[in-house]
Amino acid sequence: MKVHRRVVYVRCLNNVANQLTAKVDSLLLRVCDPQAQRQFYRDVLGLTEFKDGSVGYGGAEVRIHFLQAEQRYNPQPNDVYWKIAIAVPDIELAWRQLTDKGIVVGVPRQLRDVGYLARFSDSEGFVIELIEHWLEGNRPVQSLDSALIGGGRLSTL
Repeated sequence: MKVHRRVVYVRCLNNVANQLTAKVDSLLLRVCDPQAQRQFYRDVLGLTEFKDGSVGYGGAEVRIHFLQAEQRYNPQPNDVYWKIAIAVPDIELAWRQLTDKGIVVGVPRQLRDVGYLARFSDSEGFVIELIEHWLEGNRPVQSLDSALIGGGRLSTL
């Protein structure tokens, strides 16, 4: 039996003080249907599909690669995998956009003084968490692009 878990590649970079820093470069997810996963992340979440089959928002951000697996991921308490996080400017807009597409998303909730969160899973069971860094009811008035998830993705983890 194959173990279904994520593999994270970390690239070491030098900063101006010549100290070693690390950046997550790639996230490899073992999935039963890589093409369906790419389609979900591209069409529902707005990620770009690259020539190598990975998806991401571009630039220096993490790219997600989907590797063929024989069976679906079954989360275990001792797994290293936790979640994929996507920061959005308006979590309530993101919630409406996703639920309008038939995605089951938890109602956005305040997590102490960390942020405003909503959680859902992709079709293979990997948890995706939307986070808005403003506290509930404290969001500044801002111009949003309603064609983008949550009005415009801010960052990914």
